[in-house]
Amino acid sequence: MLDISSKLPKHVIVKIPRDDGGEVPCPVDVEYEWLPPKCTICQSLGHKNAECPDMRRQPTPAVHVFVPKNLPPHQVICDPDHSQTRDLASRTREPRDHPSSRQNEESKGNEVVVSSTPDEAGPSRMAEGKEIVIYNAFDALLLDDENAENSARGPNRTGSRIWLAWDDDFVGIDVLDVDAQYVHCRVLIHCIHTHVLMTIVYGVNDLGGRRVLWQHLSNISCLIDDIPWLVGGDFNTVLDSSEVCGQSGDIRSAAEDFQACLHDTGLINLPMQGEWFTWHNYSSDTRSLWKKLDRILVNDSWLGTWPNSFYASLNARTSDHSPLVLGGNVPF
Repeated sequence: MLDISSKLPKHVIVKIPRDDGGEVPCPVDVEYEWLPPKCTICQSLGHKNAECPDMRRQPTPAVHVFVPKNLPPHQVICDPDHSQTRDLASRTREPRDHPSSRQNEESKGNEVVVSSTPDEAGPSRMAEGKEIVIYNAFDALLLDDENAENSARGPNRTGSRIWLAWDDDFVGIDVLDVDAQYVHCRVLIHCIHTHVLMTIVYGVNDLGGRRVLWQHLSNISCLIDDIPWLVGGDFNTVLDSSEVCGQSGDIRSAAEDFQACLHDTGLINLPMQGEWFTWHNYSSDTRSLWKKLDRILVNDSWLGTWPNSFYASLNARTSDHSPLVLGGNVPF
């Protein structure tokens, strides 16, 4: 029995009997398949600190802001010691139709004041010369839309949904085709000097998008002769109702499309060991849902070459999906 208010142990001590009648303490590591959220305020399970009903909201302290007196409207004051200047010859804007506009620049003592009259109706043409750039202690807090998009996406605008990692001492990878939902590659297994084809899949979460994936897999299958071919990953759909536990939407159309893909490509399920359901939404109430979204498929040539191969579906840890590990005789 464990006290839920105490810290969960990372290992337990098991005493193993000795031949001479004594006992040998042996630590055994403890792994938790899933832990409910715990509130450290009320020591209850099921919610986090931010959702705790016992937490009293602290009043927001008042913020005192210095506002200079007798300051004309629409004025900006900056410290010239931290100001910068740059040439504006390449940064002029074309004027718009406005009744009148003007911009005055005044110097008062140690302050540089840029002011505009209250009757200005909008931006005006900036004269060539020097622009006074006000020092900003926070640097840039917002990029323009174009630069922000490039920073987020990088040079490859299709995104990085699938990452491949391998050890060059064991295999050599030659990427043949890359798509948003799969990476198709040729793999050289060094120890047996054999080439195989592997397609790593990450299906999208909509019916129409997955139909594009099914068509791509069908096209790839037409180019494969007697080469062992493995297709594995997160297909984001199930084959039938036996792969769903809990309240789910209508899966018939998605399952029929998946079944048709297997029929067209000649792929079959590789024997599996371990967890049947590979994904869980981690809900603790009646909305708890389990599905088999991840699997490994192979063609007849693969099974003919490695009839004892299988894959293990392990317990999910940091992800809501179970990791899949290929197993069997050499080279696996």
